[in-house]
Amino acid sequence: MSKEEFEKFKPKLDQILKADKHFFWSGGTKIAKQNGGNTLEGNNIKMPGWINDPNDPRKPLVQEKWDYVSETFAKNSNKDTHVVFPYWPGKGNDIYPHRREDNVFDVTEYPRLESMGIDHITKHNAETGHTRPYRHTK
Repeated sequence: MSKEEFEKFKPKLDQILKADKHFFWSGGTKIAKQNGGNTLEGNNIKMPGWINDPNDPRKPLVQEKWDYVSETFAKNSNKDTHVVFPYWPGKGNDIYPHRREDNVFDVTEYPRLESMGIDHITKHNAETGHTRPYRHTK
């Protein structure tokens, strides 16, 4: 999708991303559906793959698309908000060292949720389904 096509698609995205119960984080679609919610990916929005190479000329547009969609998803969230984290045996329940420092949840989505006063987020372990309150570490 070109930048121009993406700009035209933005109003439709706002409608698509409205939900009663939002779940953040890739791979959480199954947990979200089991709990009556949905993820960004569960909305059948075709997103470009993440580009790690800072010299790739596609990176700025890919980053812009992810930022906009993630911001819109967060903006349409309500107090019943959840985040799903992967499970790594031996790493503990609150430590996720494999997450990129620039991961979308911590950089874009959580700050938006926090600015909207959404401070009670349920964290789900993707492997076990275990839940607990999410505590953001700054």
